Amino acid sequence: MNKITNIFGTMALGLSAAGGLLVCEVIRPFHDFSIDGPIALSFWGIGATLGFVCFFLKGRSLAFSIISLVANVGPLLGALVVWWLMSQSDFAWR
Repeated sequence: MNKITNIFGTMALGLSAAGGLLVCEVIRPFHDFSIDGPIALSFWGIGATLGFVCFFLKGRSLAFSIISLVANVGPLLGALVVWWLMSQSDFAWR
């Protein structure tokens, strides 16, 4: 495998883990989620981009590319679903 592909894949997995740790308040406990949420979403977005780029690099590992992409797209879709559910409900705002 190509060295740059390994670096991009590892960075994508690291960004996925860092975003999850931000959401679970392990990295910055008891801080404002209005700051930590967008940071986590940007980590997952950048990680998904790196995972997608890995598909087009020479000497890639297909399994590593898929794992790094899914590890970042999954939380992004989960956050989108939670955001959509919150926008449909007025329970949280009362």
